[in-house]
Amino acid sequence: MNSNTQEKILYKYFHIFSVFVYRKLLLFFFFFFFFFFFFFFFFFLLHLRMTTFYKVRKVICFDSLGIFSHHIYS
Repeated sequence: MNSNTQEKILYKYFHIFSVFVYRKLLLFFFFFFFFFFFFFFFFFLLHLRMTTFYKVRKVICFDSLGIFSHHIYS
């Protein structure tokens, strides 16, 4: 087996491996961002529903952790 066929075999298997890894990474990032934005949107709608339902006056103020908390009941 000369070097030309070895290079072809290596290129073939490396190409298959790289496509496999690339597809797995694409699926991982797609599902990660999909679920992240879905849960963020869901909790944002839930937050809006809670604030409108309980008649909460929204005042943005930062607490000690740096997380904005604006649940000040009127």
